[in-house]
Amino acid sequence: MSSLTFLLITSLLILPIAPLVSGRDVLLSGDSLQPDEYLENENCIFKMQYDCNLVVYKNGSPIWASQTANHGTNCVLLMQFDGDLVLSDGDGNALWTSKTAKDVWNTFPCVLRSDCSVSVFGQYQWSAITNH
Repeated sequence: MSSLTFLLITSLLILPIAPLVSGRDVLLSGDSLQPDEYLENENCIFKMQYDCNLVVYKNGSPIWASQTANHGTNCVLLMQFDGDLVLSDGDGNALWTSKTAKDVWNTFPCVLRSDCSVSVFGQYQWSAITNH
């Protein structure tokens, strides 16, 4: 097989993965949301704001929040390998958690659904059920 053919086949295999990087609706263990980054699913947005508040928006209106606005700076939301979804300030202090940590090291998903609910799946499950 020529190197050009190999390159073309490799490119075609990688290409379908590219849309997962932008416009995503899932955080997997090890993934994070930095300030002003978000998950998006149809008319729903799950956003890590600059003020350290984690907010779910539906049609541009807030319907759930972590209530952590102005409790830190340079905050990051991290889906951990123990299954816990954690919002930490720039010094590493946890400001909010889904309380879904397990004694198992694995890959866990945090999913923004089309009804604007956010769920962490695994042995223990957390969900921000918005009912909007």
